[in-house]
Amino acid sequence: MITFKSARKFAMSDVPISVIETEISRAYDSDETKALTKAFHDIILDHSLSNVDGELAVYPCDIAAIFTLLKIPFKFIDVNGSELDISAIGSGIVAIA
Repeated sequence: MITFKSARKFAMSDVPISVIETEISRAYDSDETKALTKAFHDIILDHSLSNVDGELAVYPCDIAAIFTLLKIPFKFIDVNGSELDISAIGSGIVAIA
């Protein structure tokens, strides 16, 4: 399971793409990593991205939608380690499922 950790309490920040790619590579072997990373980029293409410290980042609801489509188990936790309920319902990516 991939865990995204927020630096905030009770909220999840947007996640830089490099962090998403790193977490996928930690969870899967190199062939699966390449395939999942490519699929992730194919899905996120043409969707809104944010900027976190000068790096492109993905909204948490979009991560939830994409990871659900790719069948990648994930969770979000806040700075205290409490699991956050991030819904994919607010994502435009859900429409492509």
